[in-house]
Amino acid sequence: MCTTNALLTLLHTYKKTKDEFFSPSIQKASAWLENIVPFTTQDIAFQIIGLSSYPSPDSTKVIQNNINKLYNIQNEDGGWGEMEGYKSSSFSTGQVIYALKLAGVKMSNPNFSKGVNYLIQNQNVFGSWPAENTQSKRPSEITSTVWAIIGLSNAFESLMITIINPTHDQTITPKDPNESYIIEATVNNSASTKISNVEFFLDANSIGIVDTLPYSIHWYPKNIPGGKHNIMAIVRDTQGKEASDTKTIFLDKSLKIKFLNPLSNSSITQPQINVQIELENKTNSPVAKIEYFLDNKLITSTNTEPFDHTLNTLGISNGKHILKATVHTEAGDSASTEQDIMINRKLSVVLEKPLSGTTIEDKIVFSSSIKNDSGSSITRVEYYLDDKLLGYSKEGPSYSYTYQVKTIPDGDYLAKAVIYNELGETSSVSNKISITRSLKISLRNIKDGASVTGIKEISAVVENKSKSPVSEVVYYLDKSIIGKAQKAPYNIKWVTTNQPSGNYTLKVIAYTEGGGKSHNEIKIKIEHPIAISLYSTVLDNSSTYTIQLKKEDFQIEEDNINQQLKDVRLCNEKFPTSYCIMVDTGQQMSTYLKDTSSAIQKFTNSISPGSDYSIILFSDKVIKKDKSSKIFSNIISKGGTAIYDTALECLSMFQGSTKRKVIIIFTASPDENQDGSAPGSKHKLEEVLREANNINCLIYVIAIGPRADQFLLSDLPDNTGGRLYAASGPNDIGILIEPLNFDLKYMYEIKYTSSNPVRDGKWRNIKVSIKEHEKYVVNCQKGYYAPKY
Repeated sequence: MCTTNALLTLLHTYKKTKDEFFSPSIQKASAWLENIVPFTTQDIAFQIIGLSSYPSPDSTKVIQNNINKLYNIQNEDGGWGEMEGYKSSSFSTGQVIYALKLAGVKMSNPNFSKGVNYLIQNQNVFGSWPAENTQSKRPSEITSTVWAIIGLSNAFESLMITIINPTHDQTITPKDPNESYIIEATVNNSASTKISNVEFFLDANSIGIVDTLPYSIHWYPKNIPGGKHNIMAIVRDTQGKEASDTKTIFLDKSLKIKFLNPLSNSSITQPQINVQIELENKTNSPVAKIEYFLDNKLITSTNTEPFDHTLNTLGISNGKHILKATVHTEAGDSASTEQDIMINRKLSVVLEKPLSGTTIEDKIVFSSSIKNDSGSSITRVEYYLDDKLLGYSKEGPSYSYTYQVKTIPDGDYLAKAVIYNELGETSSVSNKISITRSLKISLRNIKDGASVTGIKEISAVVENKSKSPVSEVVYYLDKSIIGKAQKAPYNIKWVTTNQPSGNYTLKVIAYTEGGGKSHNEIKIKIEHPIAISLYSTVLDNSSTYTIQLKKEDFQIEEDNINQQLKDVRLCNEKFPTSYCIMVDTGQQMSTYLKDTSSAIQKFTNSISPGSDYSIILFSDKVIKKDKSSKIFSNIISKGGTAIYDTALECLSMFQGSTKRKVIIIFTASPDENQDGSAPGSKHKLEEVLREANNINCLIYVIAIGPRADQFLLSDLPDNTGGRLYAASGPNDIGILIEPLNFDLKYMYEIKYTSSNPVRDGKWRNIKVSIKEHEKYVVNCQKGYYAPKY
């Protein structure tokens, strides 16, 4: 707008003075207007105004493009908003109408007429135009009124026409194929000329001409497709002058079809299903046929109401399929609908007896459980040994059957169950079994479900009625061999410490020299003792660190049960330690980063030889990792605070380290996102504590400023043996390094083996106290999460 107004001023001055001094500025302004890309409606209008006032060969194309752009963003009510998609305002509409007039757009143009009508219809009763829908929310109506007046000035023709029937956006729903509708217009002619005719158009196609009052025609929509259409009326006088008006209508000739059954994503388990549809036909043409498709393949066609179809699901694979229906009318109209269906005609069997791994001595007892979603009843269950049919059962629900194995040689076999339904569909399942009529083996001194640890002696009892002597007995833990024996009592010493704690299958197999074999197996649990290592500091009655204590001075309880201490030692300043220093660079740390950097420099300078450190900068995520304080250069404080995610990153860096592990967190915020409305981390506090407990890592927190909620931040140090230090402002950060160093220097490492070997993953409380010194203050982790397998 500013450039156009300046250009108009220069042009007016040049016309008055003819002074060439203004020419370079005029040409530069015009060239700028030709190349600039307009953003708002006002930009487009003033680009047209400026270029129309100083036209050039290149500007014509720009003007026309802008005119087309204005037509495209014109609202349904005829007005324009300050930007595309904004509600119409008199302010913007007046500017556009004025620009279109300068560009030479005819006043009979439908877009121009609609804009003029918008201004006329929205004038206030007292004569002004409202300032509503303007972005600047102007306090008065002066500007919008002035632009409306400018737009309306000289915006009327002596010849005008208005369509009065149908109304704009009217919906027409034909009820009869031969039904007609009246299209009518009124004409205002203030000139001395006479009206020649009025011609009516539908979507630019002439549908009738009248030359006498009333200016109306009967219109038949029979062969017109449904949807939006434009009706235009053009009036012509005897001197060839024209005026026009346009109305948009919606012709409702809808043809719709939808499924009533089955519903979308239905799970179909029956062999047959009745497919039902619902039709809406406003085309005035009868339905000729309905076609049904499955996965785009035609399966049937029907022309008989109610157009239902019985879908046979036999032969259709289980899984997702697309069911489609298409309606066709006699006039050639069509509509379709489709939806996903799920064929789920499953037939499955579980061989409950004999289970896999069963050793059979005299008879096989078969029984099955069946899941039948086939829509067809079960007729029988056949039982096989390898591929030999042994018999069948028709008696549900277990379909039991017993077979004597007297004539079957010892060995390994497949016991198989095959089920049949009335449709002839089948399903089968097999279990591996062993038949050992003459050779039997069982485990001794260990029972099914037993828990073991340490060194375990296992033996087996072999019953051999065959003529072939036992050659070897082999023990397996799952699929791994853990021992062999060739002589009775076939015992082995099994070192369980080579296996991690967990659930296993213990299996023993006896082999004979003639190739016979027999096996037995049980389920066991290996539960090694849980070794705990934790760090603790002790303050005496005068709040001084105590470093003279011995193992026998300590007492430790786990879930209120006294534990047997294994070792206690003091960690002094030379104790090898790996540090991970986490520095929050979220938006709350903006005023603290400089002092934090200085404090960390002071701390790292005090680290003893043999220890090491890394620094991690983080906000919503890890920003940088380094082993130098130069990491702080060019850091901008922004984002949230993902403490837990970053702590897990630190903990992963400690893997494999045998040194004491310490995380120090400098933060001005709890774990939260940038606006404090949600957590900052994807991971949870419990995940951090579990991993810290697993590797015995201490976590210290330096909570800086008023936003660092000490209650929320204290869980990390309290449950790992560290401490929380509160810094009220930047000056306190460096001061807190000294007590942190003292805490790490006068610390005891305590080791014990938990009396509870159960690896259930549950939280266990720890309490450390000093015998005969009840008032001594002991700081250590409050507990730990038991390991879980």
